[in-house]
Amino acid sequence: MTLPSSGTLTSAQLAQELYGNSGATVTVPDAATRALTGKSTGALVFPTDFYGKPIPAPSAPRSLAYVTSGYDPSLYYQLSWLAPSSGGTPTGYRVYMRANGGAYSLKLETTALTAKIYGMSAGNTNDFYVTAFNISGEGPASNVVSVAPS
Repeated sequence: MTLPSSGTLTSAQLAQELYGNSGATVTVPDAATRALTGKSTGALVFPTDFYGKPIPAPSAPRSLAYVTSGYDPSLYYQLSWLAPSSGGTPTGYRVYMRANGGAYSLKLETTALTAKIYGMSAGNTNDFYVTAFNISGEGPASNVVSVAPS
């Protein structure tokens, strides 16, 4: 399937192409490719399962919660969450953190539904959220949990 250099491709048209072609490759004109992928040439490949159905990115992890904190040997926080209830199956999770209202940054990746975040500083307010990812990409963010140690 080749996209036009102008105009809109609807999600229904794309789904029809993907459902009808296992491992479908969508060839995108150079200007559109640069805009979508940062590449000057090439094609977009949408991952599909054995039956040719698109593999969706996972939905948001559910019920992110602060579990506990401790010293081991430095201050850590333990977080837990539930797997997404819809979307594609996650292959992993990314935990993002910001301190004192700053910018969020990736703190760690894991395949577990819990994480210990080390190197925390007493007196900082730390906000966390988690995303799930798979071969199709990263899903939306979970709820945000704020932790302010005393």
